[in-house]
Amino acid sequence: MPIRIDNLPTYYTQVVTVAKSGGDYTTITAAHAAITDATTSKRYCVLVYPGTYSEAITMKDYVDIDGSGWWNTIIQQNDAIIVTPDSNCMLKNIGLDLANPTAARNVVDSNASLSDFSIEDCKITMANAFDYYGIALYGATLTDVYLRRIIIDSSAETEYVMSWYSA
Repeated sequence: MPIRIDNLPTYYTQVVTVAKSGGDYTTITAAHAAITDATTSKRYCVLVYPGTYSEAITMKDYVDIDGSGWWNTIIQQNDAIIVTPDSNCMLKNIGLDLANPTAARNVVDSNASLSDFSIEDCKITMANAFDYYGIALYGATLTDVYLRRIIIDSSAETEYVMSWYSA
């Protein structure tokens, strides 16, 4: 019987920091925009220090985002998707807060095929009474997508935890 080991630590040779002050960048979006050479052999980590960051993130292949704990590092949006994932990347130790939507919104949302994507040690907070999901993945193929130790906190009755569809 073959043994599958899929939870080995990732070591990075390329690390950029995001902090309210003193980091390489002050926003996650700026850090992502500066990374143009990530590959399977040159994987990046965007290390995000404590703070609340009001932005929407579109992740990139081979670029992981690692916060300082979901209670310390929060990405917040009032009325937009917070994270659009990509393949070959990880979101870890981050709080995602959809605070005040005026229409149906998903917190993590992708209509693309995904492979080797994971969300770990994150908390998703959703407020308001619109129909939306904490995590919505609707790719034609979803391969090796991992959701580990995720807390989803919703204050309304019409929100859904997750929707997952692969054709």
